[in-house]
Amino acid sequence: MAAKALKERTKAEAEAEAGRSSPEPKTIGVGIVFAEAPSGLKVESFVPGSGAQMCGELQAGDKLLTVDGIDVTGKKPADLAPLFAGPVGTTTIVTVWRSEKQENGEGEA
Repeated sequence: MAAKALKERTKAEAEAEAGRSSPEPKTIGVGIVFAEAPSGLKVESFVPGSGAQMCGELQAGDKLLTVDGIDVTGKKPADLAPLFAGPVGTTTIVTVWRSEKQENGEGEA
């Protein structure tokens, strides 16, 4: 059994070196770092170069309300991982609440 595992690993390494990718789709997230607040989950920051950062629509301090129409009020950050994970290029629609101070460029609420 060990020899078979070694052979499969070697084949995978050879395919990677040859520039061929695995037939399984790569799963990624949107790149939002959340902070827990008494009022719910808020956007704290973004992973550099992530889809969330590149879209330019979200801001630090935005309160997350829904993900693809699913109410996420009261959820923990770990509960959100399956909602944000998907193949590269997947569109995720989020609904957020933004304070008036944020709208006016005065920082987070």
